[in-house]
Amino acid sequence: MNISTFNSFDGIVLNSMSNIDEKNKSYPHDLEMNVIFGGESPNELHEVLASARGAILKTNSNSKNKEQEISDSLLDAIDKSASELESFKAWTDGGNAVIGPIVDILYDSLIQDDTNNNKMEDLMQLLVFDFLLHKEEWGLDSIINSDEHKYLGDITENFGSGLHAVYAGHENNSPSNIVDWFLNTFIVKLKNSGKIPEDSVTSKVIKLFDDVNNRNKLEQLARDYTAELERIDSSNITLSNSLTKSENTTHLAPTLKFFLLAQAAKEGTVSANNWNSFINGDIEKIKSFLGLTGSDSLLADWLVDQNRNTGWSYDASGQLDFNRGHEGGIPISSLLGFFNDFPSRVLSDEELKEVNRIGDNVKMIMQTLKYWFQILRDERVAIARNI
Repeated sequence: MNISTFNSFDGIVLNSMSNIDEKNKSYPHDLEMNVIFGGESPNELHEVLASARGAILKTNSNSKNKEQEISDSLLDAIDKSASELESFKAWTDGGNAVIGPIVDILYDSLIQDDTNNNKMEDLMQLLVFDFLLHKEEWGLDSIINSDEHKYLGDITENFGSGLHAVYAGHENNSPSNIVDWFLNTFIVKLKNSGKIPEDSVTSKVIKLFDDVNNRNKLEQLARDYTAELERIDSSNITLSNSLTKSENTTHLAPTLKFFLLAQAAKEGTVSANNWNSFINGDIEKIKSFLGLTGSDSLLADWLVDQNRNTGWSYDASGQLDFNRGHEGGIPISSLLGFFNDFPSRVLSDEELKEVNRIGDNVKMIMQTLKYWFQILRDERVAIARNI
């Protein structure tokens, strides 16, 4: 759909490119809207809705009450359709835009899954991802200091299903200490900021940890993890909930799913129709998507393959390692760079059907808007004649 928007003093004109005289640049200068659709991608529909919204707002300044009510109804319809298009647009845009929808899917999947014994760690990690994605937008860039950034890095590299490791600095910053900071300092700062949107994953996880039972579960997981690290035999590491040091992992942490999905999408291993199934999948499902049969450590082997350049490697003891043995887990700058480079994808068959449905709604809105502008124009003409 080749939609061009030209603003004039009086209003807005939406025409297909084929209907515009590019040579003479002659565009109508009255309130009219020619609605012609030649395609219906999320970006194109989003552009049309944004233009229509702007057109209505131009007419609102001098509106009478009844006109205002009608304009408000049209704005509500436009905003609803625009909101429905956001996630589809995000998938096709890639980069930071696609991380938000994945975080939402992961949250819903974790909340509904009663088979994941490490769920509270995964939800803690998911909050960190959502916070990092939106901290600038929410005005929370400076809410934590540089030392506390290391805790966020540790949470994203060394916590969550399949990611437990004998990490650098665990003697001073044990899992119990990090979880205590998360629950009693970080979450408190987020709540006191008053800047977290109610519908965000960050807000939902904060409320989840307001429940003492959920706090106790996370604290117990941290105590168990700490106890394992305290009695570890560095010459022969055996560690539960680790892809490389045990075979008892049933799920994968959000961090692992993000990195595995990003690489699999780049290679074309996971098609658009399977992204949701991959994001929602347990460890066996994800192994099957990647064509892996056998031990859990094959997932780690796949991730650290030098030809893939995912940023992950093995440390000297054969554990997954992103930060090359340094303290502080995955550096925040590396995570933000990873977000920016996340691949886009085409829409699945079901999503295309949904976009077409929204497209039909947009056409109805635009036809209504065209009719409404015609009424406004007729009123102007009538007033001018009476003068």
